[in-house]
Amino acid sequence: MGLISLRQLTGNDLEKVRLHRNAPETNHWLENQRPISAESQAKWFRHGGHKSFRIIMLGDEDIGLARVKFNEQLHCTSVGMDIFKEHRGVGLGKRAFREVIREGAKYSRILDLWVFWSNVAAVKIYMSYWFEVDTASPAIHYPRYANHQLGFYPYVRMTKSPDSSGG
Repeated sequence: MGLISLRQLTGNDLEKVRLHRNAPETNHWLENQRPISAESQAKWFRHGGHKSFRIIMLGDEDIGLARVKFNEQLHCTSVGMDIFKEHRGVGLGKRAFREVIREGAKYSRILDLWVFWSNVAAVKIYMSYWFEVDTASPAIHYPRYANHQLGFYPYVRMTKSPDSSGG
């Protein structure tokens, strides 16, 4: 099926990433749902915001976006990922997340992430790699529309410790 790898996000990726990030099916799962302009994204890039982001690749094709950032305060690496819409639903998420975990483990033995609990597909992938809900971190409830009704949805922290199996 091809090798999955990660590469550093570059200036050439900005428009693809901005359009992906602003698309409703992606934006729904973000804590900050404000649309990002090309100008604000370029400023973000110039100020180094891109350094923790990677492009997920299948062979030489870009299939998603990953985040890998060492959190000095918590002494762990925060990870996350999103598969581009045209590559969803074909079994790439779990394989891609394995690479994200490998990259994160280069910086810290403890990994963490935040996810909307209602994002069942993502939660299943994370749990398959032994991530568990961090009960010491309270859930944050963000307003979201679902079925044309406003509700508050739990956004939870999940962690993977060095003694966890999986991956």
